[in-house]
Amino acid sequence: MKKILVYLIIALLLSALLLNCTSPNESNPIIDQSESYTPLYKGLKKEYISLEDSIQINSEIVGNVIREDGQQLFIMEQNSFRYKNNDVTDFKNNYRYQYSNDGYLYETSIVKRETTSNQFWESIFAKANPRDGESWALNPNNVDVTNMKVTAEYIGDMKTPAGIFQNVYCFQFIDSVNFAYPDTFKTFYAKGVGNIANYSGGYKLVVSYIKTENDEYGERFRW
Repeated sequence: MKKILVYLIIALLLSALLLNCTSPNESNPIIDQSESYTPLYKGLKKEYISLEDSIQINSEIVGNVIREDGQQLFIMEQNSFRYKNNDVTDFKNNYRYQYSNDGYLYETSIVKRETTSNQFWESIFAKANPRDGESWALNPNNVDVTNMKVTAEYIGDMKTPAGIFQNVYCFQFIDSVNFAYPDTFKTFYAKGVGNIANYSGGYKLVVSYIKTENDEYGERFRW
């Protein structure tokens, strides 16, 4: 159960951190979703697995909701399962909220918190058109804490159970003195499909199935 929670709420745990560096402000226009590393649209489905921990997470963007400040969000529903001897031993349902702005992918809470400058716990995990070596503040709206930024690294091809993806980028979390934590958190994105893997410490969650607007990758996993 602890490992399932790590996978599902790591975004929220990391959102308490910020690097006091330049906030994203340039415009990064996307021609269509197939050219974006961070596609967002209703119906995008993914299945992630961790063979080491017998965990499966089914993810689907199921619709939209308007935040109280007027920002439109995409609703991502996630159903998580832990298996033992081919039987489900744990189940958890979770919702995440995301939107794109100036070419950046924001993860956010739908609930406003008046006690912090980052009232919706916004974090920027990825970029639609990344460049190798560029970085940005994880929490650009939070002046309460410091230290964390995200750095993009081009890694080329990446093999997953859903197939081999080309021109993959890794987004890695780095502290204020540019010291990388290779075993802390890395998230991997491929063009046209978005997130394909997440590494956190010794845990690895990789995509086994994707259904986009026009294509399918991999197959539904059977334990």
